[in-house]
Amino acid sequence: FDPKSDPGFHTGQYYLQDPATMLDSKMIDFSRSKKVLDLCAAPGGKSSLILDNLQGDGFLVANEIDGTRFNKLYDNLTKWGDDRVLFSRTKSEYLNYIPEYFDTIIIDAPCSGEGMTRRYASKVFEVYSERKIEEFSHLQKSLLQNSIPALTVGGQLVYCTCTFNRNENEEVISWLLDRYPEIKIEDVDINPDWGFLKTKEGFFKSFFHKTNCEGFSVIKLTKTKPLSNPKINLIKENNIGYGGQKKPKHNIVKADKYPNLKNFIKFETVPKKTSLALIKDDTKIQYLHYYIL
Repeated sequence: FDPKSDPGFHTGQYYLQDPATMLDSKMIDFSRSKKVLDLCAAPGGKSSLILDNLQGDGFLVANEIDGTRFNKLYDNLTKWGDDRVLFSRTKSEYLNYIPEYFDTIIIDAPCSGEGMTRRYASKVFEVYSERKIEEFSHLQKSLLQNSIPALTVGGQLVYCTCTFNRNENEEVISWLLDRYPEIKIEDVDINPDWGFLKTKEGFFKSFFHKTNCEGFSVIKLTKTKPLSNPKINLIKENNIGYGGQKKPKHNIVKADKYPNLKNFIKFETVPKKTSLALIKDDTKIQYLHYYIL
């Protein structure tokens, strides 16, 4: 079956994705999810599930820094047809300017892709190396640490990769918890019949022979109290794992026809640039570049 030949696929009637990658949406408590950030959102499968589960006037910021991947994200979510989404190409370090804004953050981090070897073995092993794992680990730490200040107290953060090794999963989270005692692992009940292995560190992992799905690792964290030191040695995000940075093909369109977002955001035009100002307690916090459906 080739979905590219099916009109239903092109009109957004369904979206194909591996079942293992759908676990992160099962870990989200949508009753406490009004303002959601999908930090590495392309190609859009997780974002589509989030939109399907958002309640009331909740909204999603779907962020993707890579231009080529952003175009895929934009196309897929446009077809999905839910207008409670803002498209963004913002580096994670800018999240430090909007403290305690999002109550839910999903980080499907760029990784070495060990879990994709069953389907794309030659592509994975073409670039696979210990050095690459170290580079991805650094990027993953930057994404996590830069996101923590933007998470509300009591907010939930779901971190996942499509790789197995501890360097990019358990060790990254251990590093984060050592630096931020305010962040704790949140226990989640997952149906044991699904075949996911739960590690002693709190990760759920999909292995080929157990789930008949692609490889996947996911964990849920929560922020228990305000950060005691929110400026602690912030890591500047680099472009490792993102590929070439290309300009998106889509232009920004007018956003004044989306009244369901007015309680959370304010749209303004600044010289030579259209930007989104996120609003918290009626105070403008920071401009972020955005693209809106």
